[in-house]
Amino acid sequence: MTGTEQQNDDGWQQRAAMALSAAAAAERLVTYAELADAAGITGQHRINRLTTWLEAELEREVSTGARLLSARVISRARGGLPAPGFSSNVPNSGSTMARQKARRRLPSI
Repeated sequence: MTGTEQQNDDGWQQRAAMALSAAAAAERLVTYAELADAAGITGQHRINRLTTWLEAELEREVSTGARLLSARVISRARGGLPAPGFSSNVPNSGSTMARQKARRRLPSI
């Protein structure tokens, strides 16, 4: 697969979701770079593409009451914290009740 084909690969979202599920099952956190590697995301702005997807996943998880797998992704540069803006996305996601539930479901990091 060429670099351009890899950049246009839409299967990475499914691979990222599988990697997040595996991390949750192993009760571990993953960095953005580790998740991008596991998902096979290549090319420029790969972390940006991953982050955009994670924000959409967080919105979906909160609105449906699903496990917050997206909260398992941390920034290596920030000492194990999520990237700036992650926690600000939780309060803005879904209804007030969904936000309160989401905060209680965040993994301790």
